[in-house]
Amino acid sequence: MAAKKKHGGHNKTPKVKVDAVVAGLKQGRGINQLAVDNDLGRTTVALIREQNRDVVPNWRRNTAQSMMELATELVGHLRDTYEELPPHSKPILLGILSDKIRDLTSEGGQVVQHQHVHINHGDINAMISGTKGTK
Repeated sequence: MAAKKKHGGHNKTPKVKVDAVVAGLKQGRGINQLAVDNDLGRTTVALIREQNRDVVPNWRRNTAQSMMELATELVGHLRDTYEELPPHSKPILLGILSDKIRDLTSEGGQVVQHQHVHINHGDINAMISGTKGTK
């Protein structure tokens, strides 16, 4: 009888590869490229990135933070100058701001319901000819 395989930890990534991935992430290289270059899976590289998030810059996280800071400054500026805007710009501005507020506060979720209607050929022919279809 064969020995039962252990799951978890038996395929530990060698430190040399982990160090190479961390170095590549610090240089700004992408997960896919690092996975190929180091003969690792994409999820392994993503896991290494998360395990080293304190030393590896995260483009998405940094960009989101910068955009939030910029948005805060812009809203402050608009608060002081919105009366100077042309009247036709205010509804657009209000719509964009209300959408972003809803996105940030996760309020007002939108539900989309798709309904499929089946119309048989006899009914289509009756509609085209102007007669009453079958019921």
